Amino acid sequence: MSRRVKTGPVARGYVRLVAVLCLIIGLVLTVGGVWLIMLGGSWYYAPAGAGLFLSGALLWFRQMAGVWIYFLVFAATVGWALWERGLSLWPQVPRILGPAILLLLILIAVPILRHRSPRLYLGGIAALLLLAAGC
Repeated sequence: MSRRVKTGPVARGYVRLVAVLCLIIGLVLTVGGVWLIMLGGSWYYAPAGAGLFLSGALLWFRQMAGVWIYFLVFAATVGWALWERGLSLWPQVPRILGPAILLLLILIAVPILRHRSPRLYLGGIAALLLLAAGC
C-alpha cells in the first residue's frame, strides 16, 4: 500500500529540470519541424515537438497529464521510426534512443508527481533498466 508523502525541494527541482528539458527540446523540434515542412520534408517533427512542449508545460506545473502526453509522443515516435526505417536495429537507434532516455527521466518523476514514496518505484525502474540493457 502506498501512502502520500510530502515531496521536498530536490524532488520538485528534479521535476522542473525534466520539464525544462522537455520544453527546450520541444521548442527546437517544433521550430525545426515547421522549417522542415516548409522545405517539403517530414511532418513528424513539428507535431512531436509541440507534444513534447505541451508535456513539459504540464510537468512544470506537476501535472500527471504531462506524463501521459509524453507517452503518446513516444508511441508516435516509435510508430514513425518503424514506418520510416522498418525493423532494422541500427537505423532505429538515433530515432528512438533519445526519446527513450527522456521517457526514463519522466518515469522517474512519476512518484514525485503522484506524491508517493520513490522507493516504491525503484524496483520497477531497475527492472526497466535491466530489460533495456539486455536488448
